[in-house]
Order: sequence, then C-alpha cells, then structure tokens
Amino acid sequence: MKSILISSIIFVNLLYSNVQNNNILNLTPKDIKFIKASPKKGEIVKRLKSYKEFKEDILKNKDQYSPYKQLSRTNSFFNNILSKNDEESDIGDDHWATRKEFLFKGYGDCEDYAISKYFTLKDIGFDPKKLYMMVVQVKGRLTYHMVLGYFPTKDSTPLILDNLSFKVVPLDKRKDLEVLYIFNEYSDYLMKNNKLFKRTKINWQGNNKWKKLLYRIYKNKE
Repeated sequence: MKSILISSIIFVNLLYSNVQNNNILNLTPKDIKFIKASPKKGEIVKRLKSYKEFKEDILKNKDQYSPYKQLSRTNSFFNNILSKNDEESDIGDDHWATRKEFLFKGYGDCEDYAISKYFTLKDIGFDPKKLYMMVVQVKGRLTYHMVLGYFPTKDSTPLILDNLSFKVVPLDKRKDLEVLYIFNEYSDYLMKNNKLFKRTKINWQGNNKWKKLLYRIYKNKE
C-alpha cells in the first residue's frame, strides 16, 4: 500500500511538471491540488495514467491503426469506466461532465461517455464535423440515452459508440435505438432511414447544457 501511495505521488508530481508542456489533459495547478487532496487519489492517478498511455499509443500508431480500430479502442477504453444507471438522471437536467471531470470521478452517465469519446477522437485527428452526439430512445427504456455517432461521409450510416455496448457497429445494426436528434459543435440534425435528413434547431428549453459544456471546455482548455 505504501509503495502504491508513493508511486501515485510521484506520478501526480510528474503530471504537474508537464502542465505547461503539452500535457495530455491540460491539468492545471488547481487540478493537481484536487488530486493530491482526494481520498481516491490512487484511483484517479491510475485512470489518468491509463488514459495517457492509451492516447499516446493511438497517436504513435495512427498509420497502423485503421479508423475503425481507433474508434473501437476509444469506445472500449471509456466503457471500462464505471457507468451509472441512466435512469438516475435525465439528459436535459443532470450535469454534463467534461472529459477531465469524468476521468477524475471514475463514473458517469451516458452523455459523459459520449462527450469524452467525442473530444478524444477529435484530439487524435478525427474530423469533428463527422462526429455527432446522438440522443436516442432505447427500446424497453423510459428515459433518453446518448451515444456518439461517426459519419464517414454525409451520406453514410453512422458507426455507433455506446456505453451499453463494447462493439462499434453501424446504426442499422442497432435495432434497439430510435434516433431523436443529433448535434455537434457545428450543426443540429434530424435523421431519417439511419442517415442525415435535414438541419434542425434543438429546443434546449432555456438550459443549453451543450453550449455550457463547450464554454467550460474551451475556457479551461480541457
């Protein structure tokens, strides 16, 4: 136990020393202080270390890893983080976590998984205009669910990254999902026959969680 604690402290200090040197999560002095004070410091450090290694491996081997493999690895990495029951919260009401907050907590709702996957794929070189947050209804569930969709082209059926499944498959293979609407940093869309149909404007009912999330991310460079 003592050796694990020492290793955690050393790793946190190394992370701190890299804050101003292209740190992979842009950890701030405030973040480091939070980690050091956390009773779950060892768990946080382990997740950050795993994320750092995962992301560096993808970037190092992009020429060897197909886009599908990069999608699958990203989906699997985050799906190994503990999920909360989607019915504990509603997509419109709960807190949408940044990738950093999600890794710090070590658990989250469906939107936290989708958000973290979106920004990770963006970081490793995927075109964000081809990545969409997708609000869906899952057959047999009363609440809404969120997944991430990757559209290789505008006319293609998206590949689905879902915290409920470790397999990345085309939307037409997910008969359990009914898409309500999709959005990213650039546009909102409705879908028809598993493809982009027409632009829309989402009614956030006075509480645009997505806009607030983007503001926090870009303000804090997360």
